[in-house]
Amino acid sequence: MKSISLNIGGITYNASNMLCVRDKFDPLSLAYFSTLKKHRYHEDNMPPIPSVSNIRNYVSLLSYYMKICKNFSLCNDGEFANLKKIMIGGAADRIMEIIVLISEVIIKEKQQNKAGLFENFKQVTSASELNNEILDLIEKQLARDGFRDLD
Repeated sequence: MKSISLNIGGITYNASNMLCVRDKFDPLSLAYFSTLKKHRYHEDNMPPIPSVSNIRNYVSLLSYYMKICKNFSLCNDGEFANLKKIMIGGAADRIMEIIVLISEVIIKEKQQNKAGLFENFKQVTSASELNNEILDLIEKQLARDGFRDLD
């Protein structure tokens, strides 16, 4: 992945310069977010289960991917049409994978009469500039999973 480069309009862009790496989270890595877990490698390298201590990392990833979607959606240059489709599609997939992962843990906590993750998630999300969008996505996913009682 790091050796990939794109030549657009005579300018070369290296994929390694477009990666955003925070701690051990590489938001574009399929090792972390893969819907096709065919090998033990993917199982062993999935992100940790969302918890109160690491929920900030997940909110950062959500913000990162949402910004990718917003930034590429504003690009109207015809030369970028394929790149726009790939980047928005990939980022949207990662957003939904993260949302589903978080909602599954919230539902498990609520079923076990534990609290903390959803409240902490709301608190951490409130510091994000995409607060409303992130909360809307998680609430819609929770409702889709048949869980409506959040309080």
